[in-house]
Amino acid sequence: MTTTAIKLPILRLGDGIDSPELQDEVKLLQTKIGLLADNIDGKFGSVTEIIVKRFQQSKGLLTDGIVGQETWSILLDEPVEVFLPYSLTVGSFNIERIVSSIKFPTIRKYARKSIPLILQECESNGVTERSQIAYILATAQHESHLGELMVELASGNAYENRKDLGNTQPGDGAKFKGRGFVQITGRKNYTDWSTRLSINLIENPEKAASDEIAAKILVQGMRNGTFTGLKLGNFISSSKHDFVNARKIINGLDRAKEIAAIAENFLQVL
Repeated sequence: MTTTAIKLPILRLGDGIDSPELQDEVKLLQTKIGLLADNIDGKFGSVTEIIVKRFQQSKGLLTDGIVGQETWSILLDEPVEVFLPYSLTVGSFNIERIVSSIKFPTIRKYARKSIPLILQECESNGVTERSQIAYILATAQHESHLGELMVELASGNAYENRKDLGNTQPGDGAKFKGRGFVQITGRKNYTDWSTRLSINLIENPEKAASDEIAAKILVQGMRNGTFTGLKLGNFISSSKHDFVNARKIINGLDRAKEIAAIAENFLQVL
């Protein structure tokens, strides 16, 4: 009689923290590996990693702290088929390496989904210079925490009757408040991006907050200079990396040095 292998994800440090959808599997791991009940929280932290490594060493396995097929199978004493719970690469980019470089766990959770989409959008739009990609990611991290803050927290009422934003109808302020990785604001901008992307953002402004649409706006807007008239190529190329003044692509020099430092960090891991 053939035993059907159960399917479980490969687990590693950070799972269940950066990716809450894996907490049930991490709890199973923590239970089987013998953690005390008080430590079974579904979060693969440093304590869990230490215990996993001890277990692997005791069983003569590769002591890497990564729970793959052999570790799962011995733990459960039955056949296990493992799978990657998230994409690890986009083109030549190592997603795990990029995400792990982000200092804040709350941002990493969103970055696992958003960074692959942004990288794919860069590729689709011919943005291949790594320093430009690094600055795009840094901008998205600063503006929206790479997906955590996709809708402006304020009500948008402050934008009511702002003719410079194209808000000429009652309710336009709230309807067209900031959304996306770089938050577009106002009827004028929503109309512009509706035309550029062939999507009706006027009737469906909430679509600007979806990761897929927001990635298009982020990459195309920074590449083409649609936000302020200045574009990536004005400041960043294969021969120059002016990450500080590149902030003018979005918003003057507001937090320019802070964002430049984030871009430098991304550039090191791309």
